[in-house]
Amino acid sequence: DEQGGRSCQHLICLTCAAQLCRQQASPKCPICRIPFKAPARRLPDPREDPGGWFAFFDTAGTGYLDRQLLEKVLPAVVPVDAARLGAALGRGTLWAEWDPSGEGRISRSAFCAERGLLRWLAEHLAELSEDRVRGPPPALEVDREGWFRRWAKPGVSEMGRGEVLRAVLKSAGTSSLEASAVDAWREWIERCWLMWDRDGNGKISLADFCAEGGLADMMLQQSGLASAKRIVRRMELEPHDVAALVACCQQLVECAVGVLPEDPVER
Repeated sequence: DEQGGRSCQHLICLTCAAQLCRQQASPKCPICRIPFKAPARRLPDPREDPGGWFAFFDTAGTGYLDRQLLEKVLPAVVPVDAARLGAALGRGTLWAEWDPSGEGRISRSAFCAERGLLRWLAEHLAELSEDRVRGPPPALEVDREGWFRRWAKPGVSEMGRGEVLRAVLKSAGTSSLEASAVDAWREWIERCWLMWDRDGNGKISLADFCAEGGLADMMLQQSGLASAKRIVRRMELEPHDVAALVACCQQLVECAVGVLPEDPVER
């Protein structure tokens, strides 16, 4: 607006906002139609300007950010699913880290605390930047070494528990917000670690990863099992669709011989 604050509650792509400014003498938010002053402002990066990021959303200048606001804006800032974020905040553990005093809102000091929202934002933004630079990993069943190097630190041929956990979560499509699923994967890694870390140095080398019975083999087994469970579930939902049952049986055979179906829930 004229004072340099937010014109409305919505966040839109900066490229789209610039295009609106070029096309309209008085550009408006495409969602609520409230006018905004050109040029559109880029959202401050919380890693570079945490105070500016906080103030950008603290439009009333109260010194606090409430949970309802954050549930709306965070999925637009970092790549998290809005429903999963809402569920995670509803369980209370994550919100308790951000709001340790239990005020129901986040103060500036809590925002910058060791386990506060700023740290959470920085970790997710760093992960997003890395994913953009390095791109997606190759399919594990096709290129084991390429998959390993995608998740290991650049120039390093080993991974620790944290890197393995991140790689497993990403490969399984598990969000870091799904606490119970994350705990289950972490427990699986701890239970199997000594089988993978053959020299006991606390790291998994590329050779360890690719060895028979190593992490790569076990991840492929887990993927095959998960695919088989989804296929069986579809068979239960469509017991009278002969074509679907035939396709599902074929996919189960592929799982049994170690070939992962491209899409186990589609014909």
